[in-house]
Amino acid sequence: MTPKNIRVEDVDGILKEARTEELLEWAKYMIPYYGVRPIVIKEGSGSTLRDISGKEYIDFASIAHSNILGYGCQEVKEKMREQIDELSTITGTHGYSIPALQLGKLIAEIAPGELSRYYSSAGGSESVDIAIKTVRAVTGRQKIIARWGGYHGCLAWSGSASGTVLYKRAYDPISPGFIHVPPPYCYRCTFGLEYPSCGLACAKVIEDAIKYEGPTIAGVIGEMIIGGGGVVVPPDDYWPTVKKTCDEYDVPLIDDEIITSFGRTGKMFACEHWGISPDVMTVSKGLASCYNPISAVLVTEKIAKGVEKLQAYHFNTYSYHPVSCAAALATIRVIVERNLVDRSARLGEKLRKKLSAIVDEFDVLDGLGGKGLYFGFEIVKSKQTRVPDPDLAGRIANSAFKNGLLINVSRMRMKEGVIGTICPPLVVTEEEMDKGLEILRSTIQQLI
Repeated sequence: MTPKNIRVEDVDGILKEARTEELLEWAKYMIPYYGVRPIVIKEGSGSTLRDISGKEYIDFASIAHSNILGYGCQEVKEKMREQIDELSTITGTHGYSIPALQLGKLIAEIAPGELSRYYSSAGGSESVDIAIKTVRAVTGRQKIIARWGGYHGCLAWSGSASGTVLYKRAYDPISPGFIHVPPPYCYRCTFGLEYPSCGLACAKVIEDAIKYEGPTIAGVIGEMIIGGGGVVVPPDDYWPTVKKTCDEYDVPLIDDEIITSFGRTGKMFACEHWGISPDVMTVSKGLASCYNPISAVLVTEKIAKGVEKLQAYHFNTYSYHPVSCAAALATIRVIVERNLVDRSARLGEKLRKKLSAIVDEFDVLDGLGGKGLYFGFEIVKSKQTRVPDPDLAGRIANSAFKNGLLINVSRMRMKEGVIGTICPPLVVTEEEMDKGLEILRSTIQQLI
């Protein structure tokens, strides 16, 4: 093989301003996520993105439910620049960075219940792998109970915990030791029952699984509100019942709040809606508003002591990265300073009412649910039949995009339900919200 010689002029030629067609041609060098639209996004501000041609899009997806502060937040940018100038990176046993220590103290102050210690890493999938690794180590058990339709990531253990076939079908079997049970999906109940006369069968099945498997369960993992498979809010007594079961059988509860933390649902953490405190929590997307890669695994002192006793440590090059920690600190400060958690709850009620009117208007929409600035609705053939309509869902998302609105469409794989999700940045203005909803309404009206 002949070594390739590249000159600085070659690098500069790639870095120069290029036409859209030329840039898209270079996509052949990537292995992209499925369904990527053939556009090049160049810039963003607030809740609006602009492509290289200047066309604007209102972002009702927060780019994978992550960008809670919107684009171009000055406070976060400044703190990242300052940290890069002062100390761009430090890792391993060479010492602590100031932002990493400050973030640990701040997380201990705001985390619910007894969560007081943290690992830091680079992404949500990795944080779930760390959480699973941690509970397996400290309990000495191996099996993890998860739910159909849940999404926890794409790596070995996070992918195995996920209950959405789309993300793992090409890799199965990924890893043994994962048991999946039906989720609290009342709109399409696996048991064919109705709440509350159902006796909360979806929560009871977790206890049944623990009993059936015996003393082998290392943890139960779940999103407080199922997000990767759509916005699915459980009945009010679901999580208190599951937590009680976990405590009774001494099984750690892993709360995956990678999507729902830092104000997304109108609470700092979604578990606060149900008054429970998990044993382990994973956070990522909103932690630094996706301005720099970072995730965290929060644990109780009891679990942290178990890790230390066993020397069951986790580490990688990007653990406690100072620039990422600085971005997280700045993000949390903005959330508190601007009172974005309460704003999410207040504006979310207005969003609920306006979305409810749209769902009521069209027979092909049903089952609106959500909290804060995080909602989903079923896309169906009709309200009466509840038959999912994936073709219409795709056309709604694509046409809305052409009309200047970004939304996500998620699929609940165990029942093939199709859920449109509305998830704008927490800084979205009422004018942007109204404009986006009108694009959504007019798009659906044009299609049916």
